[in-house]
Amino acid sequence: MSGPNPTFRLETRQLPTMKPGQILLKPYFLSNDPAQRMWIDAELPADRSYLEPIEVGQVMASRGIGKVICSRSSKIKPGSQVMVPNIGWVDYVVLSDESVSVLKPLPLGLSATHYLGVLGNTGLTAYYGLVVQSEAKPQDTVIFSGAAGATGSVAI
Repeated sequence: MSGPNPTFRLETRQLPTMKPGQILLKPYFLSNDPAQRMWIDAELPADRSYLEPIEVGQVMASRGIGKVICSRSSKIKPGSQVMVPNIGWVDYVVLSDESVSVLKPLPLGLSATHYLGVLGNTGLTAYYGLVVQSEAKPQDTVIFSGAAGATGSVAI
């Protein structure tokens, strides 16, 4: 966020007034995935990405986990821990209660961050590719040659 041409900049914006069915969320875990680099690449042809590019001035997209600070929802109470598919890199955000999932504590004291990795999109993608698509069996030997991204790290 410094130098002559920074990739990101810090901005302060006014939060909207909360409406019925909305929550005020404080994110405390954000995903940082290799795909995010593609989302901000202005040179990348549109047909190479599965999402619209993030335009200059937009909030950087990211999955995240946060704590509900205030609620105008009958479904979600203050203090709840929730997962948001696209929370963005923000300090606070007002969201619809329909756009979040309330998280249950994981057994054995495991961190909620597992919901962003092995129990989230990354883990499901690895599982689908390895077990469903390739139909890998326990007796198979699997070699990962290009598994430098998040999915490869889970599949290994």
